[in-house]
Amino acid sequence: MNKHIAALLLSVMASAAFAGPDEYLFLPIVEQGEKEIDMKLGRAESGHEVESAGTLGFGTTVAPRWFLEAYGVWEKPVSADYKLKGFEFESKYQLTETGEYPIDLGVIAELEIPRDRKAQREFVLGPLLQTETGRMQYNLNVLLERTFGGELDPGEHRDTVLRYQGQIKYRLQPEFEFGVQAFGEVGKWNDWASSKEQTHKIGPAVFGKINVGERRFLVYNAAWLFGATDASPDNTVRAQIEFEF
Repeated sequence: MNKHIAALLLSVMASAAFAGPDEYLFLPIVEQGEKEIDMKLGRAESGHEVESAGTLGFGTTVAPRWFLEAYGVWEKPVSADYKLKGFEFESKYQLTETGEYPIDLGVIAELEIPRDRKAQREFVLGPLLQTETGRMQYNLNVLLERTFGGELDPGEHRDTVLRYQGQIKYRLQPEFEFGVQAFGEVGKWNDWASSKEQTHKIGPAVFGKINVGERRFLVYNAAWLFGATDASPDNTVRAQIEFEF
């Protein structure tokens, strides 16, 4: 891919209502009484152009089935230094008891507030689905993303973007599991973009939950994702580490 085109694509992805390279998969399950310190990192490459991003946050259950998290967001756009982009607030509610139905169901709401008052705010809302068969676990999230506030560039419109997240995991043992993750965006929810303009990333992933004593756990997951369209980064490496207590 021409490096100028790659730079343009990454720039658009960073400035529009598109998920960054540190995007992670939402899970519908909420564990009562859990608190966590959470860190996410991501790096996307297209040709010689690189975009990096990360978050650091704290989350806790505030009621049965309800989990809240707040975190700071850092990014390193193409040809720029790391900077604090803003803050995100996440609210997750588990709608069904774990294992009560064939599919566990939750809902996520996420709000991003940038430091730049002229920049647009972003809001994400959608259902979280999870089911299991034997040692296999399957997840699918369908997310709607909308911008508001801030200033629009000439000719720019506010659209509701349709995103998805998917995961298949083989639960080998708690400390090490493996599978596949996929993330994508298809454009406006009611008027999808052409296939070459959509973003789709898929690749292998690893997971684990390590008991470090006294009901404390170190939880990790990481993936190497390959772009499936011209509008997608060629390679994305993402990771998430949580300390649960």
